[in-house]
Amino acid sequence: MAFEFLVQPDLGARLSAEVAEVRALADALDIEMNSAEIATSLALIPAVGGTSHAVDAVLSSLVTRLGFQSQRKNLFAGYPVRLRPDWYLPLRAGGGVLLEVERGKALTNNMDLLDLWKCHICREADHLFLVVPFRVTRNYAIENVYDRIVKRMSTFVEPSNRVNVSTISVFGY
Repeated sequence: MAFEFLVQPDLGARLSAEVAEVRALADALDIEMNSAEIATSLALIPAVGGTSHAVDAVLSSLVTRLGFQSQRKNLFAGYPVRLRPDWYLPLRAGGGVLLEVERGKALTNNMDLLDLWKCHICREADHLFLVVPFRVTRNYAIENVYDRIVKRMSTFVEPSNRVNVSTISVFGY
C-alpha cells in the first residue's frame, strides 16, 4: 500500500483546522488499508477483470466506520450534470471529502481527472480521496496507475495550476 497527501500551499489559518481533520482522516484510512485483512482482500481481486465495485465492497465497512456515506445521490442535485461520488463525508470543521474508488479505467478514461473535476465543482466538498491500484494489466501490458495519478494530481497543487480542491489524497492498493 502507498499513500500521498497533496495540499494546496498557503491555505491560511482559516483552513488549518479543516486540513488537519482531513489529514487525520487520511492517515486513519491509510493505516486501515494496510491492515492484514484489507490488504489480503484487495490482493485477491484479479489483476485482469477486477472491478472498482469489488474494491468498493472490500472498503465499504471501513469507510462507513470512518463516517463516509455511500453514493450520496443529492450532492449534485443543483447541477446541470448527473454526478454522484462513490462516498462523501461532511467535515466537522466545514467542507467535505469525496472518496472515489478506481480500478482499470482510471488512466485510460481519465477517471482521476473526472473525480478531481467533481470535487472542484462540488459546493460541499473541498477534499478528494482517490483509491487507485498500483498497476493494472490490460491487453498484456502493465499500466503503472498509482505513480502516474500521483504525478497528474500533484500538478493541480502547484501555484500556477491551482484548483479549488484544498487537498488530494491518493491511496494505492
